[in-house]
Amino acid sequence: MDWEELKQIAADPLCTIGTHTLTHPMLAKADAETMRHEISASRSRLQEPLGSAVHHFAYPVGDPGSAGPREFTAVAELGFASAVTTRPGMVFTEHGAHLHALPRLSINGNWQDRAALEVLLSGAPFAVWNRGQRVNAA
Repeated sequence: MDWEELKQIAADPLCTIGTHTLTHPMLAKADAETMRHEISASRSRLQEPLGSAVHHFAYPVGDPGSAGPREFTAVAELGFASAVTTRPGMVFTEHGAHLHALPRLSINGNWQDRAALEVLLSGAPFAVWNRGQRVNAA
């Protein structure tokens, strides 16, 4: 996609463009300065050519070894409205207090079957995976 195509998507009220860092590092492995630079510079890289604000973030890799409380705090301090991890789960009311550590329902080549998708959307696999814990923000 070129910048004009991205601008058209960003202008659509049903679409939101978020950022994901400059070089896709495991942020928890980076020092604080590098982590904050990766996050903030990636936002600037998108906002300037698009001419619109970027309010949302997705952690690279996004598992507990790649993004944790330090990264959640940094993303909040940098002014993002929300951020998504790759921790499996559904979003619950309790996530209102953890908007920078949201779970993700990942749909990929393993789940293109409608029956499997319906099971995922039920939340049952995540309840088992997370041992009944609704929020995993540690």
